[in-house]
Amino acid sequence: MTKSTEVFSCLLSSSSGVNLSSGVKSPSQEDELEKYKEEIEEIRNRGYSISNEEVDKGVIAYGAPIFNHDNEVAGAIAIANIVGVLSEDKLRDNIEQLLKTAKQISNDLGSFNNN
Repeated sequence: MTKSTEVFSCLLSSSSGVNLSSGVKSPSQEDELEKYKEEIEEIRNRGYSISNEEVDKGVIAYGAPIFNHDNEVAGAIAIANIVGVLSEDKLRDNIEQLLKTAKQISNDLGSFNNN
């Protein structure tokens, strides 16, 4: 599992039951745990995750959560592009559309989460 996959799998549900502290043994692991927690908080605040060549060289991807009727993360949608092909404006447009689509699907599933 990649770093971004791990982060995204528990990112937007503080009640996900994921214990990020279990098994921490060394100061370097504690530092890494803090980095994960900070990244998760940043993703929550932004509303989407970014994978910039973390999985595939030359590919940037954005993912947004889908919430169910209990406002729990039920899944996610993502878009991917080749790095450097789209302008910043087009990337922003794609992210805006991604978030709009994720919200619509969530609403269709009964979620009225404002995220």
